Amino acid sequence: MVSFDGANAYQVGRGTKALIFIHDLFGLPNGLNKYVCDKFSEGLPDYLIIAPDFFPDGLIFGDDPLLERGSSVFRKALWTVFTCKLWGYIAKVSWDNVSGEVFNKTTTYLYQQGVSDIVLQGNCWGAYLAFKACNVADHKHLIRGSVSAHPSLHSLAGMYKEDAMALVRGVECPQMIVASKDEPSSWKPGGMVEKTLRDQVTIGSKCEAYVYPREAHGFFTRGDTNNENTRAAIGDVLNKSIAFIHKCIP
Repeated sequence: MVSFDGANAYQVGRGTKALIFIHDLFGLPNGLNKYVCDKFSEGLPDYLIIAPDFFPDGLIFGDDPLLERGSSVFRKALWTVFTCKLWGYIAKVSWDNVSGEVFNKTTTYLYQQGVSDIVLQGNCWGAYLAFKACNVADHKHLIRGSVSAHPSLHSLAGMYKEDAMALVRGVECPQMIVASKDEPSSWKPGGMVEKTLRDQVTIGSKCEAYVYPREAHGFFTRGDTNNENTRAAIGDVLNKSIAFIHKCIP
């Protein structure tokens, strides 16, 4: 772990190019986040891979070892939703309140490390943050590409009083969308999101969309790696993401 300007992050690798990994609602310490970052580092050996902790006041679910690899996740998630803690925390870590500041601190740190090119990889809630960053004037011209796995932009944007499709239309760098069986059809290949991205003259031909119809929402960062099909799907997303990133930053 590294610390900078009051922020904390998991970091692996070094280079003048960086991938910012943006975790989901279960927080940085849980699930497969560090495993995925390490795999990205193996496939992108000349990149600095950094995963900031966007929940600086504590995890929604706590740093609970029972959450590792999905054990009791759904029981705790349901309990959290029923007590309204989840939705209250989502509002608390909006771009304007918390997450934007952490993102700004992260990019400043990367520039201090000599990084000149940045790509994003967001998951669930993190996909909303990735799209938001790609729309913010201070960042949109610096980000070269973004990968969103099982994105929740369609449900979170409204909570933040934003228009999900306006965020999609506002990006200026290539996007790769990875949907599970649980995302709405608009986020799957051939849906409204892919069509909107492909209609953009400068990036349309460089955008990609995939669906994993046997996998549930969250599989890339919280899937059961003991399941052969899920393990293969995670590996395939990694390979496709790395190939896409190489196209964004040749």
